[in-house]
Amino acid sequence: MGFESTYSFWWLPLAAILAVVLSFGIYRKNSFWNSDEKKWLYVAAVLRAISLFLITFLLIKPLIESNKGHFIKPKLMILQDASSSVSYNQDSNQFQSHFRDLANRLNEAFSKNNIDAEVYSFADSIKSGFDFSFGGRATNISNALSYASRNYPSDQIGGLLLISDGIYNKGNDPFYASKSLINTIYTLGVGDTSSLRDLSIDKVNIQTLVYSDQNIPFQMEIKANNANGQSIKYQFLVDKIPLKSGQVGVNKNEFFNTIIYSLPKLSVGIHRIDFELTPLENEKNTKNNFKTVYIEVVESKQKILMLASAPHPDIAAIKSVVLQNPAFEFELVYQSNFKNNFEAYNLVIVHGLQQNNKVGENILTNLAHAKVPVWVLMSPNDDVKQYDVLNDLLQWRTLIKKSDIAQASLNKNFNLFDFNNIQTEWLTQCPPLYAPSVKLNTQLPLDVLSFMKIKNIETDQPQWFFTQNNELKLCFTVGQGIWQWKMFNYHEDGNFNQFNRLITKTIQYLSLRQKTDRLRHNIEREYTSGQPINISLQYFDKSMSLNNTPEFFLKYTDEKNQSYEQIFSKTKEDYRLNLSRLKEGLYQYQIGSSDPSVDLMKTGFFVVSATSLENIKTRADFDLLRSISENTHGLFFEESKVDSLIDAIAKDAHFKAQKFNTTELSDWIQFKWYFWLLFVLIALEWWMRKYSGTI
Repeated sequence: MGFESTYSFWWLPLAAILAVVLSFGIYRKNSFWNSDEKKWLYVAAVLRAISLFLITFLLIKPLIESNKGHFIKPKLMILQDASSSVSYNQDSNQFQSHFRDLANRLNEAFSKNNIDAEVYSFADSIKSGFDFSFGGRATNISNALSYASRNYPSDQIGGLLLISDGIYNKGNDPFYASKSLINTIYTLGVGDTSSLRDLSIDKVNIQTLVYSDQNIPFQMEIKANNANGQSIKYQFLVDKIPLKSGQVGVNKNEFFNTIIYSLPKLSVGIHRIDFELTPLENEKNTKNNFKTVYIEVVESKQKILMLASAPHPDIAAIKSVVLQNPAFEFELVYQSNFKNNFEAYNLVIVHGLQQNNKVGENILTNLAHAKVPVWVLMSPNDDVKQYDVLNDLLQWRTLIKKSDIAQASLNKNFNLFDFNNIQTEWLTQCPPLYAPSVKLNTQLPLDVLSFMKIKNIETDQPQWFFTQNNELKLCFTVGQGIWQWKMFNYHEDGNFNQFNRLITKTIQYLSLRQKTDRLRHNIEREYTSGQPINISLQYFDKSMSLNNTPEFFLKYTDEKNQSYEQIFSKTKEDYRLNLSRLKEGLYQYQIGSSDPSVDLMKTGFFVVSATSLENIKTRADFDLLRSISENTHGLFFEESKVDSLIDAIAKDAHFKAQKFNTTELSDWIQFKWYFWLLFVLIALEWWMRKYSGTI
């Protein structure tokens, strides 16, 4: 314990002298000073001096330093694998009932041992509480571990309990993801570890968008377990017509092989490609013996021009995505070398044009006249006023000549193209962009993907948005540094899928030059059987104002040429439709309106795939769980030894309440006893004066 003050303690002697002088100065002129009550006046004067000093003492704002102990009880975070592979090869109802009993047993045991447990279930996403349905269609263990480290400080978590079969088919290797955690991870193995005879198509690498003048190469990766000495018979079919068959001999129990082939040139249109493995005798799981892929054959490519003032990592990041897509041709030209021929391109991406430069001004003017879709990536040093020429209804204004560090704040109402929960989470956690400090004024309707979040304050200034006036589509990304988004995607998931998807979706929307873009919808190319198909639709009238008055319908046709029709439901801002329980296969669709004043229509196709990631590998991998525990100084237990697991966690000192000492400074004026001391001194002085007859 110690004392501190806002002002110097050297003021205290002066305060004491002042209190004594004032007190005795008041009592010196008292007519009773020479009376028999003189001794009472001495005491009253002393009390007055002490009261004045104590009041003056508060003026220097004294503080008292004290040490206080706080007890923090770390939690046990339970991560439960709710994917379908956990209950595979077992009666689902019986397994669900069995696992419910296991969960109750764990809850009771931890409660009895005074351990605060917090439960999350995961598959391809994470939610609170146990999930006994085991309906997850993918398993991302690394994402669950990352969620724990992101959302809970290490001192709040004593350790983790991972309940899983050890099978993962999405995200990074969990073993390496666990290395970034400082918490102990206990693992409990559930699921079927028996090695059954099984053939599976592990992966098919094939382009889904190709051109009529090219062959179509592909790779089919196959696996076989407990099939030593057997022959794997395979077959490829195009539009259900057999194209190629063959067989491969299996020479060991854990067998892997890659079959490379090239499909011939196909006609323009949509084609179904089937890959089949003939089931072996006594093979229990045959769902992973078949895979169907739909490919679209088109005539010409979309030409993409990247127009830049200088090299930049953002350019390389976008280029890497474009070159992966056979539907695109990419050309990079620097500003000083361009000849202003925009008509040959489907999209122009502008990156950091030099400010106060006649060449740059001419480029933007010619772009506006060419009616070519434009995607602008603004540099922190850009003269943003120059972009007004692209559309005079977009008015940019520089606030101050400095850059802002702006993180993405997702607009939940964005629906130009679909974002699932993982995409949303990834985008909001990406590193910030370096953006010019600007303000946008516009009368155009904007489709905002993300707003700027500056210093953790969400603003109404768009960061990534789309707009359209007549036939000209525009997209603006206010800031540079999206190459860091690509690196962050790889750090989190071990791939670039989220980043590639964002860039591809942006380019596909902009490069599709149709007059019917007043009708905007989001339908994915491929869905998995059982996955909800949520479709949203926006209609803009001829003045490009959002309108939800007309009725719209979706008409879709399956491979048997059976047609179905559903009406979109209206909301305040768009139309919504949910399709469920569609069988696997190819569906052609048409979106239109029964209102004769609406002469717009959208057509396309989507695929419902029967293949589930959870069917590819069904044998539990307890070795992975054991490695994760050993890597974090934890322990692995099989389900049959759950009592040993409970006992180990109950004895773990990390889950005991920990005492932390903190130093606190308190102002004396907050102490009630100080008030009562002053009250008693002043009251006693008043009583003495009353008793002596001086008042």
